[in-house]
Amino acid sequence: MTPESISNWSEFGLAGMVIAVLFASLFVVVKWLIAHIDKQAERHQEERSEWRDSNNEVMRKVEQAVVEISHNIKTLANKD
Repeated sequence: MTPESISNWSEFGLAGMVIAVLFASLFVVVKWLIAHIDKQAERHQEERSEWRDSNNEVMRKVEQAVVEISHNIKTLANKD
């Protein structure tokens, strides 16, 4: 930066510095918030994958139980 450009900024004084710090702080907070939201979305996606796997396992067990019950009902119906 040249002395002329620094002197141009010096006319804003304390108010300019405060506004610059506020904007910098806002930028940092927004950047952190976006990173946090992306991390949460990734974690939720992994959880959904686990839920689907768990649900598929439960559905297989339910289907197996239904098949066994149907088979037993047919067996009992044929005994009569």
